[in-house]
Amino acid sequence: MPMYRMMKIALRGAAYAAAMMFAASAAQAVTINGLVPANGVEYIFFTHNGGDLTIEVNGVTLADPMIRVVIDDGSPVGALTGNIVATNDDGGPGLNSLLTGTNVAANNYILAIGAYFLSTTEVRSGVASTPDTDGTFQAIFTGNVTVPSIPVPPALPLLVGGAGALILMRRRRAA
Repeated sequence: MPMYRMMKIALRGAAYAAAMMFAASAAQAVTINGLVPANGVEYIFFTHNGGDLTIEVNGVTLADPMIRVVIDDGSPVGALTGNIVATNDDGGPGLNSLLTGTNVAANNYILAIGAYFLSTTEVRSGVASTPDTDGTFQAIFTGNVTVPSIPVPPALPLLVGGAGALILMRRRRAA
């Protein structure tokens, strides 16, 4: 994956990082607002502690969300190898996605969110043929679920600091 694309994804992830730290006990809902990048896949890592689980993904500007749940085997995003254990497209109201399971095994999972026709290859690689533009969504987890915060990439503070230095240099030259 080209460096500029990785930085773009890292910046988008950092923008949503503040909204990504939630925990729910049994029968409580965790709501996450997110963004599927153009020709990409968005991932939400979560731990399910066993029992009933419902995952609802509603498109806000993403017209037709499709979801797949992957067992998190530790493989990196962009090269996922875990088993895909559930898939849904249009199971919720309208074109939204909905998965409901009873006695779901306790495990670490990854929710992959994309647009309609989200293939297994696209989930594993992170590169999708749709959507052509960014699209926002709302994911709602109901059950005994923990969604950890997204770690800030190690290079992000350097990138922000460098951008700040460039702005200061430009202002001093203009003065």
